[in-house]
Amino acid sequence: MTTRQSAAWSIWFIAALFYAVEFFQRVAPGVIAKPLAQTFHIDPGSLGFIIAFYFWAYAIAQIPVGIILDKYGARISLG
Repeated sequence: MTTRQSAAWSIWFIAALFYAVEFFQRVAPGVIAKPLAQTFHIDPGSLGFIIAFYFWAYAIAQIPVGIILDKYGARISLG
């Protein structure tokens, strides 16, 4: 395998890994909702409020990520 091919596969693997992490981050609140409600003895409304904070933090993090991607591009950001 050439250096160029190994770099391409490395970038692809890093991007796939980030996609998998992002997928699990989106699914996690739904999976842990019932145990969280039982552990903290909260009603569904309060649980929804807590989970909404998680998504707000995730949404706010997209701003610096977008700026970095716009400034440097995906290839440099991932590589």
